[in-house]
Amino acid sequence: MTYRFVAALLASVVHLSACIAWHSQPLPAAASREAPGTGRLRAGIAEVDMTPQPGGGLGGNGLEGRRSTGYRTRLHVGALVLEDPTGERLALVVADMAHVSANIHRLAAARLVETTGIGADRLILSATHTHSGPANFYGERQYNVNASRVPGYDAAMVDFLVTRIVEAVQRATAELAPAELAWGDTSVAGVTRNRSPEAFCRNPEGEPFCENGTMRDTAGAVDRRLVLLRVDQLTRSGRRPLGSYALFAMHGNTIPSLTTVFDGDVQSRVAKRLAQEADPLGRRTVHLLANAAGGDASPAVERDRCDLPYLGLAEPVPMPRGPGESVDFLVPPRRDLHGCLVDALGDAESIALRVSYAAIALYRRLEPQLRPDVEIRRAFATVWLPGRDSLCAGPEIGAAAGAGAELQEMRVRGWRWLVPGIRLGLEEGGLAVRRGEQCQSPKLPLLAPFQSTFIVGEHGLPRVAQLTVARIGSMLLAAVPVELTTVAGQRIRRELETAAQEAGLGTTDAALAGLANGYLLYVTTAEEYEAQHYEGASNLYGPGAAGFLGRRLVELVRQLPPAGGGASPPVEVGPIVVYPGSSTSLWPHASDARVSPSGPISLHCEDGVLVADWLDQPPASILARKAPWVAVEREASGRWTRVAEDGDGRLELHALGTRKGKGFAWRAIWRESPDAARLRFVRVADALSSERVSRPVGCPVAPVGKP
Repeated sequence: MTYRFVAALLASVVHLSACIAWHSQPLPAAASREAPGTGRLRAGIAEVDMTPQPGGGLGGNGLEGRRSTGYRTRLHVGALVLEDPTGERLALVVADMAHVSANIHRLAAARLVETTGIGADRLILSATHTHSGPANFYGERQYNVNASRVPGYDAAMVDFLVTRIVEAVQRATAELAPAELAWGDTSVAGVTRNRSPEAFCRNPEGEPFCENGTMRDTAGAVDRRLVLLRVDQLTRSGRRPLGSYALFAMHGNTIPSLTTVFDGDVQSRVAKRLAQEADPLGRRTVHLLANAAGGDASPAVERDRCDLPYLGLAEPVPMPRGPGESVDFLVPPRRDLHGCLVDALGDAESIALRVSYAAIALYRRLEPQLRPDVEIRRAFATVWLPGRDSLCAGPEIGAAAGAGAELQEMRVRGWRWLVPGIRLGLEEGGLAVRRGEQCQSPKLPLLAPFQSTFIVGEHGLPRVAQLTVARIGSMLLAAVPVELTTVAGQRIRRELETAAQEAGLGTTDAALAGLANGYLLYVTTAEEYEAQHYEGASNLYGPGAAGFLGRRLVELVRQLPPAGGGASPPVEVGPIVVYPGSSTSLWPHASDARVSPSGPISLHCEDGVLVADWLDQPPASILARKAPWVAVEREASGRWTRVAEDGDGRLELHALGTRKGKGFAWRAIWRESPDAARLRFVRVADALSSERVSRPVGCPVAPVGKP
């Protein structure tokens, strides 16, 4: 068992030291083209499926992220395009990804500017922050190496994602029509909690929630504010609900790192519920949920059943701590995995329900406030980071980042076994703190002193930030490429609101969209940085980063004209060069030849889990389908009722591979089998396959979950 972990650890070190070739990639400037106004506010919205074929890494959990085998929910990218009466356009785009990167943003803008006039300065592209999305697409080599257990960069994956993003914006632009919009906010309590209490309590703002440095109220020490922009189109017959764009601070890690399938997490479930309930007439609406300042805000879930086995704190030989000696360190027992996922899926649905209730209530409350006389203005900057203002000369990752965040720890958290005298710092605080006069102090660099020279190299981490500030009617929206902690976000928001008042912008309210137009890990307050917990260790440019970011955003606010006072300021979209590493084929991207398989569906129950196996079309063909293609049905009083179908968040679809020309092997897993129920599995008919129905089975054992 020990040798398996040692092999995994060595592989991780190889991942970290993969700085062989930089492979520079200049990105296009792609400044926007001006569009003539129509004299009316116009809006269009669209959603596009962006679920990749499985086979690459799942990004968001670092080296705990596993190789993807299928999907539980489809991944989507949504785009809301706004055009004010003067022709000023802005695209608000949200993708079901852990992060977006500067290369994805700039490459999408280069395509869009030719067809829509929307360039990099008018494209706000952000991630929902689901930790069960794709990896291997970043413009930064170290992210490609360490975002999952599948290291490397795949240019074809980048092209796939960019194509889907461009398609969403183009569709939304094609749907532009006269519209009205309104902003509002509400509070959503009880769905998030602060995961970094000791660091938070160092802030003066933490006093109401802390006592003697100990947090008393983790649920209150977060930003509960949900901000929502409602948009309706105006038609000849009246007003038609179009959709919404919302911001809420919450990590997308309700689904644990043990999963191997794509999942949009809470954010996608909220968007789906809003689409079902926003329009009383049942017409399709599209809803986007982006992440705000949620760097230390985790879903309010219990993690007791999802704990990974850990190394001992000071053992001479690395040994896992699990429920028994027979436990595989890398793969937990199947029953433990099942119970953990059952709990997580229940938590995701419960949290999504509470957030969506608050969001739909706010959405409906905004109807009387909708108005067409809305002005849009924006300012944009490409900012060089190393050594500028209060920033350190280069980016560094702290040792505490290797421990993982609280409530989402890495397996090596607390491990101290190595040559005596070398400080590992794989913990929060403690050995992760280095005192001295260096700019990054008290941060101890991860794998110091080798990080800057042998691991990161000159171009391993980002050195440029893209910042956007947009005034959309009554709201000032700032887009930043980082995960801001709660207090860092609060401080920047206050600075922006003060600057807007002083500039006479006609707005007194500001909102932050994080994880937008790139990714620079975390930004904390200077007080939180001193603690050197996970978030502070992931603050690349030192304790002055939050102040620097606030000042740059205020500069952009001051560039905006006052309400009714002219056009947006001229923008120079500065050049960016990224260094993703050499491209390798990591994901299956080619469209497989279609087949028309037939044959039985094998169905059985295993510890209360319904498992179906069958031969079918390959993933490329399956993912092209929009309608449900498989379902689970339950018998009641002699009638069969559909209880689950693909994409609804409860049914896992795993792609197992080809079977000697007979078709592609698939496995479905449903984790909600009720006691003593007769169930059957249905392959829905399509142009290439007739309907197939399995023989019914009974599942006498209920799923494992919280009591």
